[in-house]
Amino acid sequence: LVKPIIAIEPARETFEILRTNAELNGGFHCLQAAIMDTDGASVSVTGNRHASRRVAAVGSPRASAGKEVVLSVTVDALIRRHCGGVSLVVTKLDIEGAEPQAFAGATRALEAGYPVIFECHGADLECRSTGAALSHGLAVYFLTEQGKFIQITNLDALVRLKSDPNRGYNLLGVRPYSRFERQFLRAYED
Repeated sequence: LVKPIIAIEPARETFEILRTNAELNGGFHCLQAAIMDTDGASVSVTGNRHASRRVAAVGSPRASAGKEVVLSVTVDALIRRHCGGVSLVVTKLDIEGAEPQAFAGATRALEAGYPVIFECHGADLECRSTGAALSHGLAVYFLTEQGKFIQITNLDALVRLKSDPNRGYNLLGVRPYSRFERQFLRAYED
């Protein structure tokens, strides 16, 4: 059974590159939207370069610099619309600081035990995305360059592991004691 792969990108310029990639390589569906904590809200895309782009609710002070408006979508809504009948959904978030909002819009997915791979940027010493994952009750694991995982139970430990302020670090968030966490830990014990 082939699982659906959905790639979401809010910025028109980057979305066009994503769509071209999908046409050339196939295997995934593209959606121009912003992952947030509410579904169907208008959000403004700000910033000139991919890594500096952010989204903000239309009408907010940050949104005034926005060049384009897209609709928001939650992780839960994406799963409901595109992943019916699928027993395991893995979400990968690299959304330039909006991970806390994405976690807030993924309550059903998190309750179902679906794992989330997310980025925590080295320059973010407050570790906002990881803090959001922990606040949602997830067990969080840091992936080392040697392919090992370290469980993160507090943000100070993560700050010490993030040695390069110019890169993003991938972490795994999963419901503690879930089937996926047990399988994941078993696979990395070997």
